[in-house]
Amino acid sequence: MEMREVYEYIRDEIASALNETPFNGVMPPTEGLALMIDMGTVDTTFLTAGISYNMGMVLNGKGKNQVEVYNKLCQAHKTLTQKKEWASGDTWQITNVRTDSMPRLLGREDNVNWEYGSGLTVRFVLFNKEIISL
Repeated sequence: MEMREVYEYIRDEIASALNETPFNGVMPPTEGLALMIDMGTVDTTFLTAGISYNMGMVLNGKGKNQVEVYNKLCQAHKTLTQKKEWASGDTWQITNVRTDSMPRLLGREDNVNWEYGSGLTVRFVLFNKEIISL
């Protein structure tokens, strides 16, 4: 459940910054943004505290005006990577977000929509539930 909460928090932060909720998936069916969990890694395992994860996320956009799509993605990256305080749940804490891949042109659909893609990594900790309950 914790990973879903982390994903939903990042999605909600993007929605708040841009007044647009990203579609859940790799690319929106029409114009807009899309957010999807990509590959990730276990960063560190702390036997007494929990596990630190790096969760990859793909943030893509599509639209008729490529400048608008690009600017939305850049604003989302800026909002997330410059944030100073992060949310936490009962068993998780986000520690930071970094840009892995700046927004870039992926292509253009036959219907004139431009497609842009980008990548983020969300670093968070899942706390050891046994330690929390002591």
